[in-house]
Amino acid sequence: MIGIIVTEIVRPRPLNWRPSFVSSSKIPFGCFVLYNELSAIFNEAEIETVDENTYEFLSAYDDETPSTFLFVNDFMFFDEQETYQLLDYVNEGNTAFISSKDVGYILRDTLNLVIQSEYYLQENEAVLDFTNANFKNQTYTFDRGMQHAHIIQLDTLNTEVLGHISFTREAILETEAAEKIRKPNFVKVAFGDGNIFVHTNPVAFSNYYLLRGNQKYAANTFSYIDPELLLWDDFKKSGRKVVTSPIRFILTQASLKWAYYVTMIGIILFVIFREIWDQSFIAVIELFDNSSVDFA
Repeated sequence: MIGIIVTEIVRPRPLNWRPSFVSSSKIPFGCFVLYNELSAIFNEAEIETVDENTYEFLSAYDDETPSTFLFVNDFMFFDEQETYQLLDYVNEGNTAFISSKDVGYILRDTLNLVIQSEYYLQENEAVLDFTNANFKNQTYTFDRGMQHAHIIQLDTLNTEVLGHISFTREAILETEAAEKIRKPNFVKVAFGDGNIFVHTNPVAFSNYYLLRGNQKYAANTFSYIDPELLLWDDFKKSGRKVVTSPIRFILTQASLKWAYYVTMIGIILFVIFREIWDQSFIAVIELFDNSSVDFA
């Protein structure tokens, strides 16, 4: 038992490839690097972290400073109330920047966007680029976690395409040929007095890619916004830790978790061996009386 515990403690931790996008997360698909570089990307902007529900925050938000609400997560879902509150926020002249492989059906329907993802057994490379002439001939290659999310339908009257994703669509049947696909992945939608930016490949802003030479792509993407106040959403995240009970908190801390496990195992072993070692009750056996003597 001690050997198992020691082995578990000292063995290298497997790399966690789960999407997180939390500002404090240092795993490959976390946003620790991006969050700490926001002040360098937006030199003069004030940065505020939002740790509460979008609806609750925007309901109480009354700052007249033009701001940008930045959302980065693998999947974003805004319910009806959140969507209307966010649209009101943008309509007043603010900006929403959403990087996610989906934004929820309510917001998609409002913006007249149709987003599609491509899933394959083997991850293929994807190449991202911009439509802006200043970024001409600049391409960026991504090889993991992209899921090839792209926009297949948009409102051309209110939507401006800012970037594309290019990839190879694998053949499902042997008789089919592989197909080269190039679709929009980054658009700007005008809404009221403000704008909503939708970017369908959030892993491009993760630790994994920002530390692998693709940081210029993130910088070029954020060059389309110039906020005085940047609101960083740290609530609607896949990796957000939600502690609702003491036992859940214990299990999220490595040292407390092992202490808890050792205690539980010790109690179980104590009960088992106590039952083995504890002497059972021995009944008293009465000797036979010599009744002949009493009779005599």
